[in-house]
Amino acid sequence: MTRQVAETTEMPGTMGDVFGAEVSRDDLDFGVRKEHIFIKRGKSFEDLSKPPVKGEKSSVYADRYALWNQKDDMLLSVVSSRYHAVEHTSILNALDAALKNLRLKPSRVKYYSTDNRNLAWIDMNLRPKEVAIGDEKDKWQVGVGILHGLDGIRGLHVSSFVFREICSNGLRSTKLLGKERKTHRNPDLVPWFENTVRNTLEELDKRFSLIPKLVSTPIKIETFEEKVEKLLGKEFLEQVQEQIKTPSNINPLYNVKEKQISLYDALNVLTFVNTIRSDIGARVLATRHTRIENVINSFIPG
Repeated sequence: MTRQVAETTEMPGTMGDVFGAEVSRDDLDFGVRKEHIFIKRGKSFEDLSKPPVKGEKSSVYADRYALWNQKDDMLLSVVSSRYHAVEHTSILNALDAALKNLRLKPSRVKYYSTDNRNLAWIDMNLRPKEVAIGDEKDKWQVGVGILHGLDGIRGLHVSSFVFREICSNGLRSTKLLGKERKTHRNPDLVPWFENTVRNTLEELDKRFSLIPKLVSTPIKIETFEEKVEKLLGKEFLEQVQEQIKTPSNINPLYNVKEKQISLYDALNVLTFVNTIRSDIGARVLATRHTRIENVINSFIPG
C-alpha cells in the first residue's frame, strides 16, 4: 500500500546519543511528513486521520497522524492535527538574537541528539562563576539548556543550569533554577521561545545566587535520608549514605556534621549519585531529577 501524505513540512533534526554525541548545525537538517494512518477492514482500508462526515457515524476516526522522517524513512511518532511543526532554524535564530541583544557570548555551545532524530538538546555555557564556601571556592559554569521536541510528544523546554567544575556535576534542578515549557500544539511557539530565552538569560545571576544560600541551610541527615528513600528508593538511598560517610574525591562535601548536612551538599550528593553512579537511560535520569528537585525544594523556606 502506498502511503498518502497529508502535508509536508521541512524540519531539522540530528543523529547521535543524547549523553555523548555532539553534533553541529550542519547536522540539523531533514524533512518530516505528517501522513494519514490507515487500518485494514476486510479488503479495504479505513482512514484513522479522516475527519468525520456530518451525519455519518464513524468508529475509526481518531485524529491521529504519523510523523515520518523522510531522510531515514522512519516513523517518529503519532500526533494529532493540533501539532505544529517548528524548525530548529527558527529556534536557533531566536537564540542568536537574544544573545546578541544582551551582548552575551557563550563560552561553549553543544548540540546533542537522539538516534531516531526526534529531539535536539542544546547546552550553552555562558561564563564561569564562583561560590565561596568558608575559605574555599567552588567554580561553576552557568548556562541554559534547550530541549526541542520534533515528534509532538515533547514540548520545547528552556531551563537554567549550573555545572560544578570540580566534578562536572550537572545540577539541572529546574524548579530551583528556573524552567519553562510549551508544547508543539501552540502556534505561537517561536515568539514564546524568544521571550522565554531572553528572560531566562536576564535572570541567570538571580537564579545562580540561590546556590550559595544552600550552603548556609542545614538539614537533619535523618530527615533527608527518609525523604530520599521515599522518593528515590532504598537502593538509591544506600549510595547516598555511602557518599555522605565517605565522599568521593571528585565530589567533596563541605558542611557535613554528625547529624546535619547542608542543603548544598545534599543536592551535590543526589545529583552525583544520579549522574555519575548511574548507567540507566535518559528517561529514568530525568524522572529522578524531578524527584531530586522535590527533595531539595521541600527544605527551602517559603
